Amino acid sequence: MNLTPDAAAPALETVNIEPHSGEEKSNPIVLIVLLVIAAALLGGAIIITMNNRDKVKKAGQDSTGDPDTEKTMPFINSKVSVKITPEQETELKTRLGKAISIVPGKSESWLMTGFEDGYHLYFRGDNSQPAALIEVSVYGGPDSGAFDKLTAEITKIFGDVLGIAADHIYVKYETTTEWGWNGNNF
Repeated sequence: MNLTPDAAAPALETVNIEPHSGEEKSNPIVLIVLLVIAAALLGGAIIITMNNRDKVKKAGQDSTGDPDTEKTMPFINSKVSVKITPEQETELKTRLGKAISIVPGKSESWLMTGFEDGYHLYFRGDNSQPAALIEVSVYGGPDSGAFDKLTAEITKIFGDVLGIAADHIYVKYETTTEWGWNGNNF
């Protein structure tokens, strides 16, 4: 086992835990507990990093510690100028749940949807026609091809269910590498 301190501020110690080949692998949890106790006794703090074999699994990561793309919760928020009935909301939610699978790694099982009906939207300075702004937020980088297909499907859904013309629907995409769930970030 190699414990090598890196240069750090006086009250902060960084330690990298890496078993060498041929050495018996120690339990990293025991080492972490011992290091935390030592830091508490010395009045300092520590940062512990481990190599990939010892990586601690966090929410939203698969067994290798990489983000689990199936669990990287997309969010679709809809601002529409018309009122939505409970039946229409259910149909929108269901169809958006199917449509999100157009984006690789996304599924209804982690989709969150929001509906803001009766929203005051003016398009070209006029609010006499139904209009919609659909915001799609996803963890990760953009996928222009998938987003093009999803825009077509979202436009169809809101046209079919709410009677909003395609030329009165904006679809906005937002991607991020910072996404939190269940008290942790991916």
